[in-house]
Amino acid sequence: MKEEQTASRASFLEQENLQLRTQFELMKAELTKMQMQVMLLTNSSSTGTTTFSMPTIEKDSDVLSDSYTTPESTPKKPKLELQSS
Repeated sequence: MKEEQTASRASFLEQENLQLRTQFELMKAELTKMQMQVMLLTNSSSTGTTTFSMPTIEKDSDVLSDSYTTPESTPKKPKLELQSS
């Protein structure tokens, strides 16, 4: 009886560990993406105006796309302009 409880608990902990590791890797990837966005925004703000668009769903697909641009590039979608102070 005690051995079954121990085996059951070990199995539960292994599954939880796998879920937590997966979640950790996803969060780490998201953090890296956000750090890159901050770096791009910080670098482009030194040139004056920074433009970017919020994620949008493309008409031809269900894919969510993030498009960030600098003032030198030609935006294809309406952009929100931020003034640096």
